[in-house]
Amino acid sequence: MMDMFTECLLKRKKHFKEYAIAVPLILLGIIGTLFFLAFIWRSPLSGVGFAAVILMWWGIRVLISNQNKEFEYTVTNGDVDIDLIIAQKKRRRIISFNAKNIDKMAPVDQLSGAETFSKEIDASAHDGRFDVYYISATIRGEKTKILVNPSRKMLDILKNYRPDNIIIGEE
Repeated sequence: MMDMFTECLLKRKKHFKEYAIAVPLILLGIIGTLFFLAFIWRSPLSGVGFAAVILMWWGIRVLISNQNKEFEYTVTNGDVDIDLIIAQKKRRRIISFNAKNIDKMAPVDQLSGAETFSKEIDASAHDGRFDVYYISATIRGEKTKILVNPSRKMLDILKNYRPDNIIIGEE
């Protein structure tokens, strides 16, 4: 059998929460800089104050850039890996499982409210341009719900492993 591989990289769309963090941080930076210019600039502590302002702006930049999140889905011969990439620098594996563990995968609008999950993972882009699917799987003994935006190729590969459990929505 030929190796089956695909990967998909999606950037998570920013929403109110991310902006609600960024705006106060920027305002804090502006207020801190103005305070430095008004009170500390000509004092003997101006060097320390200047260093503090530079460190503050560096910290603000790091905190805001950490709001940039991407998800990478990789399917290799039935093994599914979902990674979170923060600020295009840090990568963290969110979950890894085999397609044989998938109980059901379908468009999220087919999810019944009666199903209960012990663990839920949202690895979707939060972007209306992409179809949202849910994966119901038993992973390490826990019934897990995973929200993803799979590519058509990813759906086709997973359907090879679990033909009765993968429901592909309308295109």
